[in-house]
Amino acid sequence: MSYNWLRSCTLLITAPGGRTLDLANLRCVFTLQGWTTSQWGSAVFKIYNLSDDTANAIQAGEFSSIQLIAGYQNNSGILFDGKIRYSSRSLENKTDQVVTIQAVDSHDAKVYATINQTLGKGYDAARVDAALMQTFEPYGVTRGRTAKMPDTKYPRSKAMFGRSTVYQDLLAKQCRFLWQFINGQYVSIFEDASLDDVIVLNGRTGLLGVPTQTIGGGAVIRCLINPTIQWGSLVQVELQSAREANFNAVDFGDLKKTPPAAGGKDQTGATAKPTDYTSATATTGYFIVNSINCQGDTMGDDWYMDLNCTAHNDLVDKPPQHSSKN
Repeated sequence: MSYNWLRSCTLLITAPGGRTLDLANLRCVFTLQGWTTSQWGSAVFKIYNLSDDTANAIQAGEFSSIQLIAGYQNNSGILFDGKIRYSSRSLENKTDQVVTIQAVDSHDAKVYATINQTLGKGYDAARVDAALMQTFEPYGVTRGRTAKMPDTKYPRSKAMFGRSTVYQDLLAKQCRFLWQFINGQYVSIFEDASLDDVIVLNGRTGLLGVPTQTIGGGAVIRCLINPTIQWGSLVQVELQSAREANFNAVDFGDLKKTPPAAGGKDQTGATAKPTDYTSATATTGYFIVNSINCQGDTMGDDWYMDLNCTAHNDLVDKPPQHSSKN
């Protein structure tokens, strides 16, 4: 159990030559946005009342990266580590000067990494994954937790030429895993899989307000900042306090109609699928974290994470899959 007592925050900006400044002693308001799939994470930091020398140095591009380590005194960890892409300086009121920094996680690897390689016959998915990883490494990306690839051997050679992230997306679709750049690491996990530990969220461990269930079996859960919760974490909430899905806009008269046959077409000509309106409540209380958004103010009230989750149904009958770190 995490005891949320005494906030902890370290905000480091680093120059290419290694010069590092910790700005945590000033007021900092931050917004971190994560994604479900292979998009990069982004962050916006508003730092108040920096000295003119430091503010000018940031705007002049002397600092290239920014790292946020935050949480509580006994539970603190890296929430964001990325490259500074943009900065601006403004006057919020008559007394407060603000420097705004926009940063992106693993931007250069996402945009510039390319591959030009042919794998001989007998290759497998792990070799493709390793070849792509080699193209990310020159941009500072390291390997994190990685899904175990299937060992199928392919009888023909494979030629790859183009952006590495495009081939990584194709590999993920083929092997049914999701991947992201997270704090400078390449991380992948199987679809519908979760990490090993179950994190319990309630009023004593940082749950804020009432989790909101969404149609489709998911939930939006707000809790105090907890770096233990990661993409793919398995969290348990008390469903007795969860708000039921809002069905006001749902026409339940449609449920009496015969659902379209599998592979049938709807009015737009697309393949039709029956809508499962009950899946939002048919859950066990276990949820897999798909993305995390953070909001914090080192001298204000905001200090929370919004977890966008999908329900992990039938947990007892079907244990969660776990990814392995190579």
